[in-house]
Amino acid sequence: MILYDNDKTIGVVRNPYERLVALYTQSLNYIGFDNWINKYNPELQTVLYKDCDYLIRFEAWQKELEFYDLHPKDTSILNDEKITMMWDNWYTIKTKTLVYRLYHKDIETYGYSF
Repeated sequence: MILYDNDKTIGVVRNPYERLVALYTQSLNYIGFDNWINKYNPELQTVLYKDCDYLIRFEAWQKELEFYDLHPKDTSILNDEKITMMWDNWYTIKTKTLVYRLYHKDIETYGYSF
């Protein structure tokens, strides 16, 4: 998700493990979580937000906007999005390994862990 505050762009990153579950459930393409990840391989956040002026974490977006004194005109996309509850229940050891292999750059860059 990208927000705009005048001429500044704000990338909203989220826990890659939780993000994939949210994208999968929103896709309504229930072919199996591992199969879906392999087939659609959502783009890395480090790529999506590489040109953003600011990066904030989805789980603390209101506090981080305040901290950086940012005032985007429209935050409705964030108000409508919810953290996926019990996202960790979607993961087997095989899935954790797959996700880490594909998304280790996001996981390490943004300091997330399982």
